[in-house]
Amino acid sequence: MPDQESKKEPIKVTDRRSFTPGGDRRSPESQGTESQAAAQPEMVLGEGFRMSRAPEEPKPRDLPGSHFNLLILSLSSNAFMQLGEIPDPTTGRTETNLDAARHTIDMIETLRAKTRGNLTAEEEHLISEILSELKLAYVHRASSK
Repeated sequence: MPDQESKKEPIKVTDRRSFTPGGDRRSPESQGTESQAAAQPEMVLGEGFRMSRAPEEPKPRDLPGSHFNLLILSLSSNAFMQLGEIPDPTTGRTETNLDAARHTIDMIETLRAKTRGNLTAEEEHLISEILSELKLAYVHRASSK
């Protein structure tokens, strides 16, 4: 056994970290000539273990437009579902729940009251139109019951 250990080549360790232990940025020359992606193997094999490099994290998507408009549209979609105007996407059926619809309409009314004076003209127009349509649909459903 001692003969086998003396025949092994010594292990070479190259530090490719971007920062020194003191927190200073290393110069590109001191990091080696290989890029970090090329230096890291896809699969590391060892005695009794196997480790893969973690996949790259997906880039976050940019959300469209105003977040307030998305909130109002989401709440209104729920209210229209609760009024039975549009089918539930999970079941494909239309069901009427007037109590839940009234609650959702009240939430949109509360948002309108709490944000009064802070909305853009577009946001104010959207919330006014949505509330008008929802209230009309609610009265229509409640009177036909």
